[in-house]
Amino acid sequence: MEHHAKEIEERGFTILEGAIESDLIDALSEALARIEREERVSPAANDFEGRHTFRIYNLLARGVPFAAVPVHERVLPLVERVLDEGCLVSSLSSIGIDPGETEQPLHADDQVIIIGMYLDQLKEVHARYGYPILTGKTAVRERRKLYQQFRAGEITRLIVSKVGNFAIDLPDANVMIQISGTFGS
Repeated sequence: MEHHAKEIEERGFTILEGAIESDLIDALSEALARIEREERVSPAANDFEGRHTFRIYNLLARGVPFAAVPVHERVLPLVERVLDEGCLVSSLSSIGIDPGETEQPLHADDQVIIIGMYLDQLKEVHARYGYPILTGKTAVRERRKLYQQFRAGEITRLIVSKVGNFAIDLPDANVMIQISGTFGS
């Protein structure tokens, strides 16, 4: 388990060989093939999602067999090791990459907003990574300064409490990480 957690930290991924039984793999493959046929899934017409990559989102909402994946006894311990035992896995996607696809760029220069409702969680992220943080207690002048720096690309990571739900120009952010709350804007 430690080896896989370290791989995720260093490389951004790991492979759990033989982690899922062949019966479940067959069921997942059949369900994905059916969805691809019925919904006529095709690659996106952009470099980010891939011109030779088939993506199916929101698989957890499609029930069996997808619901078994995030809570699988060989998968969940690693997820909890990396994210925390209290994590909520609410998304599962299928990404089929065909030959000829270009590499997806890393998110190193993306504009990332980390949004949350609970200040203790946000402060923990701030302490761990040093990203600027905006809360309801942040002075308006400082808020404007940080938003301007974010829009100008001078800072690429910004942590915001629910105050951000009302004040962020979201087109400037191309990645949002929601760590808690029920934000919808």
